[in-house]
Amino acid sequence: MAKVCFYTVDFLEEARYTADNLLIAKMMSDYGKPLDPDLKFYVKNSNNDSSLFFDALNILFQFVKIDEEYDEKMHETKTKIVLCNEEINRWLHLTNQLQETSMIDAFRMVQVGIESTLFVSSDYFDGEVAGEFIDEGIILKLGGSSGYVLFYEILESIISFINALNKQLQIWEGYYYEYTKGNNRDTYHAS
Repeated sequence: MAKVCFYTVDFLEEARYTADNLLIAKMMSDYGKPLDPDLKFYVKNSNNDSSLFFDALNILFQFVKIDEEYDEKMHETKTKIVLCNEEINRWLHLTNQLQETSMIDAFRMVQVGIESTLFVSSDYFDGEVAGEFIDEGIILKLGGSSGYVLFYEILESIISFINALNKQLQIWEGYYYEYTKGNNRDTYHAS
């Protein structure tokens, strides 16, 4: 006689969101910025209202702004998240400083590479995320059926973005320092 194991759709969604929360907590702990231990990881409903993703964003960034709008034609919610921290502000300041230099094209190519780390297309569900620099920081645009996105995938790309940004920030600040030091030296000797 065969045995049958039956799980409701609600239970499976609760389990998926709970697993997503546990992966988010693990990533934040591994990154050295653990979440508050008093947060509840278990999700008791079948929608993703209890995600720890936004708690993680509040730890990683000083400024978080969220804007949601429902697209009637596509039957999906589009979410835009604007994020900023000290490193992003330094990058934006460096962008302004490099505008009038010969290094700007190479800098822009590096910036596009950094932004590409923010592209996530969910392997299992209909959703994607793209990010880019704007005047206020970076903007993440969540599209598709974002209710089914696993947020740990997005957090993983954000942590990759932060690491790539920190690495490139050190390099480009060094280049800019050498550039201005060289220009000042030439100007000093010419006068």
